[in-house]
Amino acid sequence: MKRAVRGFSTAIVVVFGIAMVSGPQANAADSIRLGGPIGGSDIRSALLPPPGLYAGVIGSNLDGYSLYGPGSQQQFPDFKSSGLLGGVGALHVYDLDLFGGRLASGGFADIERDCAGLTGSTKVCASGLADPYVDALIWSKFFPSAAYSEQDPKRGPPIPFGLAIAPGFGLFLPIGNYDMDRAVNPGGNHWIVAPNIAVTYTARGLIGDATELSARLFYNAQFKNPATDYRSGDIINVDFALTERFGPFQAGIAGTFYQQVADDIQYGQPVYPNGKRAAGLQLGPVLSYDFTLEGRPYYIKAKTLLGIRGENTVGANIGVLSIGAKLF
Repeated sequence: MKRAVRGFSTAIVVVFGIAMVSGPQANAADSIRLGGPIGGSDIRSALLPPPGLYAGVIGSNLDGYSLYGPGSQQQFPDFKSSGLLGGVGALHVYDLDLFGGRLASGGFADIERDCAGLTGSTKVCASGLADPYVDALIWSKFFPSAAYSEQDPKRGPPIPFGLAIAPGFGLFLPIGNYDMDRAVNPGGNHWIVAPNIAVTYTARGLIGDATELSARLFYNAQFKNPATDYRSGDIINVDFALTERFGPFQAGIAGTFYQQVADDIQYGQPVYPNGKRAAGLQLGPVLSYDFTLEGRPYYIKAKTLLGIRGENTVGANIGVLSIGAKLF
């Protein structure tokens, strides 16, 4: 999520990519976690704000409506899952220039309650700290287009017309609430290292002040869960958004796609069937609003992602609401 002034960036959203499971082999892994902040990256994902400390809070709701098997077939149509979370995030943009770009670090953590079960049966639930996600380093460089310099400075902060790129290095810390004898866990009990790169391109608006296309690609390298000897296959995921700016508002379509590129392995063997490789696609609307309160820039953002397809994963709809500001 982002900003309060134009360019207050991608700073403060976070992922809720946790797929509810009913045991260590019920899904493509002990649990599916996708790199990035809670709620996923979307608008302005390659832009960093001016130097300073930014922070935000987030709430999210997950409604899992089915369990998909190989070939996107519904294995258990009566399977239902749910998740509620409240989290915080922070981003520090360093006051230095590195090869013409900005450098930042951030962190995101949440408390959640996850439940799963069949319709008409007692659901299994667990609550507690999820594994925090850390953007250890993000480097962002902006390449302005001619339209950037043609803006009237009297109209306020300039829109970042042009191209921004932002490679980064993220990871999940396996310190969340976990019990190997529990069917549902907020924590995953294994490291995930997630190198990533983001791109944002902003052009003159098709119908508004500007049109923006943003995407952030992650490679999630999974480590073994020592409690279950289960190693989830590595996953590639991309968060993206196509939006239009209208003054302080930004609105459009956001989405997440992920594909597992290696088999799940337990006790040295691929997990049946076919390594339990997971895939999924979610799409939905996103709306953001920037404002200033007592001289401090704020943002508020809402997003809904609807499950479009899935394989060896939970079909789920997700709602995300966040608000953030520059602290100093």
